[in-house]
Order: sequence, then structure tokens, then C-alpha cells
Amino acid sequence: MNFQQQTDSAEEDSTKLKVDTTRFQPKSKRTVFSALESKGNDVDPKKLAIFPAFTLQQYLKGEAAGLYVQEPSGEPGTVQNMFIRGTSQPLVSPREQFATQPLVVLDGIPLVGEHPFAYDIQQFKFDRIGPATNTLANINMDNIESVQILKDLGSTSVYGPKGVNGVILLTSKRNSTVRKINFESHIGVAQPSGVTTVNGRFENDFRRQFYDKYTANGSYSENDSYPLYLSDSLNNDFFGPANWNDKYYGSALSYSVNAGISGGSERANFRFGVGTTTSGGVADNTGADRYSTRFQINMRPTDWMAFTAIINANRVDRQRNKNVRDRLSQVNYIPDLSSPVAPNKTKYSEYLAQFDKGFDDNRSNIVEGLVRLGIDLGKFKFNTTFGLDHNEGYRDIFYPRTLLQTTNYASNYYGYSRRVFFDNTATYDLKINDVHTFNFVVGSSFQYDTYKYNYAYAYKGSNDFVKLNLLQSDPNRSDYLEPFVFRRELVWKFLDKTRNNQISFTGKASYNYKEILYFICNVAC
Repeated sequence: MNFQQQTDSAEEDSTKLKVDTTRFQPKSKRTVFSALESKGNDVDPKKLAIFPAFTLQQYLKGEAAGLYVQEPSGEPGTVQNMFIRGTSQPLVSPREQFATQPLVVLDGIPLVGEHPFAYDIQQFKFDRIGPATNTLANINMDNIESVQILKDLGSTSVYGPKGVNGVILLTSKRNSTVRKINFESHIGVAQPSGVTTVNGRFENDFRRQFYDKYTANGSYSENDSYPLYLSDSLNNDFFGPANWNDKYYGSALSYSVNAGISGGSERANFRFGVGTTTSGGVADNTGADRYSTRFQINMRPTDWMAFTAIINANRVDRQRNKNVRDRLSQVNYIPDLSSPVAPNKTKYSEYLAQFDKGFDDNRSNIVEGLVRLGIDLGKFKFNTTFGLDHNEGYRDIFYPRTLLQTTNYASNYYGYSRRVFFDNTATYDLKINDVHTFNFVVGSSFQYDTYKYNYAYAYKGSNDFVKLNLLQSDPNRSDYLEPFVFRRELVWKFLDKTRNNQISFTGKASYNYKEILYFICNVAC
């Protein structure tokens, strides 16, 4: 459903429609580099906006030649990887995956990823500690006007070393001098696929044929080791109805609601938008919710100077799975697994009810901000940009004793990834005549990345009612800031921080002969 409403003053402003409002935005001018780009690199954002995806990777999957998306899980909001024209190195660990990701630029802001250094303290590396939410889940495609995939050296060199794995350019919708209000929404329902469930009788018959073939006596006997839960055919939990899928799978609702207002004049205009998106998973009661807001203002105090300020804020909440593998790898504790969860719906419901005695809260706050000053003197143009991308995540967990053989578990995580950058670009166009055209570009980039996390977990709390790792708060006590709900020797704390600073300078010179012959020279350090 799409609805657009304009105020009565829109008619009064209709004479201003001829004003080139794009002067307030970075222009995608056709140069020798864009001429060499494949036509398949532009993706239609209107087509993507109606697709019920939640992350940028899901939006772009199968939409651009040479772009491969790795989606290891159908759980909404999980981490996914993108590779443009393959990888530059073997992917043997999360560090290689992190190092081979393309640069994503949103309105001139190079977005920061989540550093994999937290894997260093993990015994099992299925998921990163913390919320492990996709850092590109903050892209609201309803606000995007154009999507470009840059692959070749000529088009990515302006981004320096950051663009070595390719660049994905996202440009938001432009402001307008016409005052208007937009409201857009969509809703959908995802249906799970049918599954065939089995109970203990089927598994018994399946196992026995191998026992009869490979045991020393050539047939199964009571002396052979056999799972205890399959030994009693009268056990209705395992040999009764296998209807656990009724509690595990279910229809999921996905919807998005976005509203925006824009207006202004030739000298100054703005655009403000808010939105919410919910993506439900069809399995294990998973899902993700995003709440977003965006504000942009453009001002042109003189004909040759333009000023732009942008702020984009998002909140992402995830409802994670209750997968045994993921849960046990998180707690670093392996209980007795000789008897699996019974496939009976009643027993499986009792198992799920134990999670209600605890919690697993996952929250991420993502903020991007940018200030840009542009000067246009005709053939000479200069742009300077200062920006910030801050991504912080929280995860608080408590698992009761009934899930871990009388051992309860609590953990707290806080971490952030932050990128601060300062970029300058100067261009000069020299057109001798209709035959010979030169273009010169010089730029500098200063980028400061900071990654940090605080993490603690504990076992064997005094009970399942106090679900926090409380500390002594009296500074006069000798055990000040010591835990008293969980035993001190069973509390582990971790703190780590790393920084990456990068300074780069680039230069490009191009010569164009009748739009037929091109010469390019790139210099970067």
C-alpha cells in the first residue's frame, strides 16, 4: 500500500520545481570511470523496497552480477557475508571473512563492521559473543534512491585501501522543495515448509540394520552398546506421536511502516522520516524488529557553497533461537546429551517452558552522522566531509538450572564498533574542445576505527530467582565490587579494545578522446 499526500502550499511552490535541488546532493557525474562500469552494477531500489527483506545482504542477493551473498541461517537479523568477484584469500576463520567484506557507503559514510577479535576468547566459534546482529540491518530500503556496485580499480580507487574488496554505494532519497508527507507500508505472512517427523520406532529400525551388519556377532544383542532412550518401546515420550513440529514451526508475520515529511526552499530544505520493520522467523519463534529515524538538512548560503547534515539512528532487537548447539557453545558447558529432547509435543512444550524462567535479550543501537561542506567554482570543485558511524550491542542472558543439570548461567555483554572519518576531495575538469577532455581528482582520507567489548559470565548462582551477577556496592566493605550471588571463583571477566587508524592519499588523472579512447592514471598511498 502506498499513499502520498501534499499540503495545499504545494501548488504555491510548483513554480520552484524547475530548481535543480540535486545541487545539494553529491552528483554522480559521468566520467571515464563510470563509462567503464558494467550496466549490471545499478540495482533498482524500488524493486528492492517491496521485497520483505531485513538486511542489506538479503536485498542484494541475486540482484547484481559478481556479488555473492553467504546466508548461513534463515534466522532474521543474523550475520551474513558478501563477496564481490570472489575472495582474495582462503576463508579459514572469521578474521578472513571480515577482511574480505566490501565497503558499504551510505550517503558518503563508510560503514564500520563488527571486528572478529572477540572470537579469541571463545572455545566454540559458531557465533560471536554479544548480540551477533547483522550490522547492515539498519538499511531501510524505503529511504534509498540508488544502489551501485563498484568492482573495478578505476571506480574503487577513490576509496583507497578500504575499497580493495569492492564498494557498495547507497544514496538516500533527495530532499525536495515541495512540501509533502509520505506514508508507505507493506505486510506479509511467511509459511513454513512441511517436514516429516520421526519417533523412536523409526530411529530404532534405522539403527538396528547397521547393528545387524557391523557388530562382531553379525546381529544385534543385549551386550551391544545402545542408546538408553531407545531401549524401552513403551516410553510414550519417544515412541509416541512425533508432533514437536507444531511447537517449533509456525506462520510468521512481516511488516514495515514508514512515514516521512519533506519541504523547504531553494536555499534550504529538509527531509525527516521514521519507520518500523518486523521480520518474523518461521522456526523456533525467532524474529527481529527495527525502529529507525532519519533527518537530513541541506543549505546553500551562496550559489557556490552547499552545506549538508545527516543523522540516521536505528534500534534493532532480536529474538534468538533456542538451538542446543548455539546455547551450549555460548555457555561453554556441555551437559549430559545421551538423551535428546523428546519429539512429543507435550514434552517439547515442557522443555520450552524452562526458557521462560530466564531471558536472552539482544539489543543493538546504530547511529550514523555526517556533515559535508561543498564548494563549486565551475571547473573546480572541493568537498570536505566529517562523519561518524557508531554501532553498539548488548546481550544479557540467564539460563535456569533446569536447562544445565542444576547449574544456572548468567552473562552480560556490551561492545561497540566506532568509525570516525574526515575526507577531502578536489576535482578539476579541463575541456580543451569537443575532442580532448581531462579530469583530475585528488583526495585525502583520515579514518579512526575503535572496537571494544566488556564481557562477563558466571555459573552456579545461589538460586534461579536472582538472575543478575550482583556486586557488593558498599565501598567500606573489604569485598567491595565482589560478586555475592555467584561464587567468585566461577565468575569470568573479559575486557578488550583495539584500534585501527588509516591515512590515505589518492590521485587520479584521466584523458578522454571523443568518448572512444581513454587513458587513466591512478596513484594511491
